[in-house]
Amino acid sequence: MRTAVASSAAAMRVRGPRAAAREQLVTVRDTGDGGLVVRAGQSVDLVGVMLTIVIAAVVGYVGLEVMSTTEDSANFDTSQDAGNQTRFENASENLTSGIEGAFEALSTFWATYGQGLLLILLVFAAFFALFGNGLVMWRIGRGNPRMAGGALGHVGFALLMLGVVASSAFSDPIAPRGLTEEGKERTAFVAAKGRAQQVDGYTVTYEGKTKNERGRGVYELRFEAPGGDTFTLRPVAYQGSGKQWFMHPDLKHYFSKDIYASVTPREATGQQSSEKNGGEITLGKGQRRTLGTDRFDVTFEGFAADVPPARTPDSAKIAVAARLKVANRRTGETRRLQPIYLVMQDRSERFGQVKIDDWGLTITFTGMNVDSGKARLAIEGVQVMPDDWLVVQAKEKPFIGVLWAGILVLSMGLGLAMYRRTKALAFSEDRRGTEA
Repeated sequence: MRTAVASSAAAMRVRGPRAAAREQLVTVRDTGDGGLVVRAGQSVDLVGVMLTIVIAAVVGYVGLEVMSTTEDSANFDTSQDAGNQTRFENASENLTSGIEGAFEALSTFWATYGQGLLLILLVFAAFFALFGNGLVMWRIGRGNPRMAGGALGHVGFALLMLGVVASSAFSDPIAPRGLTEEGKERTAFVAAKGRAQQVDGYTVTYEGKTKNERGRGVYELRFEAPGGDTFTLRPVAYQGSGKQWFMHPDLKHYFSKDIYASVTPREATGQQSSEKNGGEITLGKGQRRTLGTDRFDVTFEGFAADVPPARTPDSAKIAVAARLKVANRRTGETRRLQPIYLVMQDRSERFGQVKIDDWGLTITFTGMNVDSGKARLAIEGVQVMPDDWLVVQAKEKPFIGVLWAGILVLSMGLGLAMYRRTKALAFSEDRRGTEA
């Protein structure tokens, strides 16, 4: 053994480290293990080639944008002055414009496609690592499974990366569909205490605030999933010593996805409590809205076109009633109301009003959207938005099972590699003791 080591060192001195390294690879390959080493090196080279191709494509696209911009700006105006100095100045200005156009094109390209390209590169690298190391693990495992710890760990890491990319790229906010005033997609919604509302297929109810053992606010959100599953999330939000608010989300774990929710209390938004009673709400068929702080539930059951003639004047052209079910949450009593909405012959509008004197509640049918089937109602006598409310930011993160599977496989590979290494060190120590 010492003779083999000495001859290897002598070979390195004579032929140099690179030649000796190549010979060492050949020697290992002859023993049955070097093929894996050579393939690993080829895999790294292939990854470099693919990344080079992608980068070259991006650079080529940017170059085309630069050439196009430069050609558009290279039309010199020589009608006024044909002198060389003027041409030189025009060329300098056009060159500057071309450079600015190139940077603008590059920034526009990156803003539009940058994140997508990064995701594509990550997915490609993860799939390449998954299949490449999976093949290596299969070949090693057939001969000596204890040697497959490294490849198994790399397979786990590839699965982990795929899970991270998939859950981030396909993350879906649980929020009302539509755009904000700034033209951006809605990613949050307002939840008032005791009010059940339907949001993107889920029925969400803010049930109130408690405190944990550290005195921090815990906000209970009850979710009813489209499939009927019911669960409660308890995100935490509190104000630190520096008057800064800190939010900690809560999660509901499923095998295929996670439900994530965090909250921003009213105090953190800077908005003060409103003492104004009344307001306006919009309900679709079957939707329910809680008014005040656990006072009334209003459910819109649909439109009714058969309004009795006694309730409509002769000059009415269109008469529609909104069928409402109003429940008093304090007494348990339920009443059904039908305020009407009128369109007159002169196209003016009139609104029907219904009062519940003993409840102190007034509801007026002020408009409707025939396409969406929603009714607009004006409320008087109770707060439409109670004092206790918060902003909820909830998301569905799919493919989370791939991430957890990657963590599990990565841990198994790491454990197997550590076990094999420990056994090898123990064997080496025993052999040294025997030789001594």
